[in-house]
Amino acid sequence: MDRSLRPVNDQMTETKAPRSARGSSSKGKQILGSFALGLVILLGMIGLGLVIVFSARILYSANIGRWGLERISGMPREEILLNYDALMRWCWPWHTAELAFPTLSMSANGAQHFAECKALFNFFTLGGAMALFVGIANILRMCRTALSPDTGLEDARSECRVMTAAGVVSILIPVVLLLAAAVDFDRTFVLFHKLFFGNDLWIFDYRTDPVILILPETYFLLCAVVISLTVLAGGIAVIIMGLRLRKRLDI
Repeated sequence: MDRSLRPVNDQMTETKAPRSARGSSSKGKQILGSFALGLVILLGMIGLGLVIVFSARILYSANIGRWGLERISGMPREEILLNYDALMRWCWPWHTAELAFPTLSMSANGAQHFAECKALFNFFTLGGAMALFVGIANILRMCRTALSPDTGLEDARSECRVMTAAGVVSILIPVVLLLAAAVDFDRTFVLFHKLFFGNDLWIFDYRTDPVILILPETYFLLCAVVISLTVLAGGIAVIIMGLRLRKRLDI
């Protein structure tokens, strides 16, 4: 419905409404709502990005030769993929058995670090699934509210602003991470592990944990790029939805 077709008296009444503490409170709610929805979208898209990483075997298999993993590890391609597949299967939340590689040994420290990683993966995949549901439900509600003929002009604008701003909030972190990785990935990689892990168990010794020979830093960079691009795609989609909704309402 074109908001410009509303009765002139209604528009004049809305225009002359006093902007007092109620206006400040409304703006504060918009900011809080945008930030909260942005974080929900961020969590949901990180979870989706992890699902892509766990599922898209080709991201790894297509680069085995380029990364020289057969030469570095001393294993044939088939054995590398056998152990990689075992790790990816174990990363899924429903896999509760202890991690075991078909042909590779693993130290107690290595097992502990993988267990800590699994806890993070579970948080982002399960939490991300719930966040994605909540985010989509809220976006649909906002669209319905804005398009309803019973919604005032300012309230419709507010829904559009919150949606667009939430998309912007959700893409800020991946943009920063991509820029940091582009400038100095090694340092970003170390800072990431110091932030999420309270120990140095992530520093593997290939003699006790040979799996590190088939998981080069370049692989983790690729995973970070895939997850960041997934978040960017989700955030940009929400921004476009907010802008298109505002254009449709002619506000």
